[in-house]
Amino acid sequence: MNWPRWNPDLAGNVRTLLLVAILLVVLGAAFIFLPSLQRNFNAGFGPEWECTAQPQGGPTCIKKTGRPN
Repeated sequence: MNWPRWNPDLAGNVRTLLLVAILLVVLGAAFIFLPSLQRNFNAGFGPEWECTAQPQGGPTCIKKTGRPN
């Protein structure tokens, strides 16, 4: 009976690991530097409210204070 044998290809494995690492770096940079990809919402309130998403439950919203002129 002939069992399939695994022949490691070091060059192919290194190329694959580099490709995955580059892909992760590009995606990470996109989420950090492109604000349109981040969740920024006001939960139905106006622009005078600042809302922060919470891991569990609804967002926490705080009304911004007015600045004296």
